[in-house]
Amino acid sequence: MSRECVGFEQITVSTAVIGFTAATFGRANTAEITSQDTDDIRYRNDGTDVTVSVGALWSGQAGENFDGALIIYGNLNDVTMIRDASADVAIDVHYYIS
Repeated sequence: MSRECVGFEQITVSTAVIGFTAATFGRANTAEITSQDTDDIRYRNDGTDVTVSVGALWSGQAGENFDGALIIYGNLNDVTMIRDASADVAIDVHYYIS
């Protein structure tokens, strides 16, 4: 699959629901998330705010892909995240057009 990287940002996922920065991802339709932190985050990509008990669980160290990255496709405006631990989680996000 051919992908063009069109943006990057670092986000701190904390106790308040947060999403991606629209001005950063622009026309991208794919986000690749990596983290060096060991704590987990919860996320949703259906336009509904995630909570500490409802949302898919992701650990940057365990990973959901062969390289540990979480790949999200589709409308990136619909993604919300919150931490699932006692410490904030720093994530790196690359945005792609695929």
